[in-house]
Amino acid sequence: MLLLLALEFAEDFFGNYRGSLRWAMNLHSGRERNYRYAKEVLLKKERIDQEKNNLLLTDVGRNKLLEQFPLLEWRKKKWDGFWRVVMYDFPETEKGKRDSLRNFLKKLGFAQWQISVWVSPHPVIDKLDKLLIKQGIRDYCSAHKSKRVVGIPDNEFAQKIWRLDEINTEYRKIMKNYDEKRRSEYLDELMKDPFLPKELLPDDYLWTKVMKKASELPT
Repeated sequence: MLLLLALEFAEDFFGNYRGSLRWAMNLHSGRERNYRYAKEVLLKKERIDQEKNNLLLTDVGRNKLLEQFPLLEWRKKKWDGFWRVVMYDFPETEKGKRDSLRNFLKKLGFAQWQISVWVSPHPVIDKLDKLLIKQGIRDYCSAHKSKRVVGIPDNEFAQKIWRLDEINTEYRKIMKNYDEKRRSEYLDELMKDPFLPKELLPDDYLWTKVMKKASELPT
């Protein structure tokens, strides 16, 4: 999975697949032969493709990556300006299904706005509908698109709901106290980011800077 993630970020942070491979090996102190073996396995499973001395993620590989990190799908996409709003009301006898829905909403990048109301800027209603049908809980839940949800600017709303100031404070601490030995820990923290559209992020949001720092190979 680390190699798939490295290839996902190769263009932005490593320049090419060789750089991403070296980074993946160095990050977990893996032996090169282990990663060569991993590459062959991924090629065999058609999760990566090799063209002209370059490795690329295939659709199969990216889908596998998105199973673990679904919010990466929206990392570079422009916001369409709509909020996805989910409201639900479960009886106590269906508490398990309610909790399952909450976990799924978190995985899709939703944030809790009110007790039974969740919001997301990502176009994920189709995925949510499939779950509602599969779990038989459509009668307890509704989802819709809305151009505006509150009277304040969208970026202020996002900052409040996702606590972006707190996230950015943690990124600032990483930059200030950066330790190469903790790069794996930093990567874990970076992958917890809500990956909101840039239109909703503060101008000084540090995710990219921290990722660039964490993608540097030790000297």
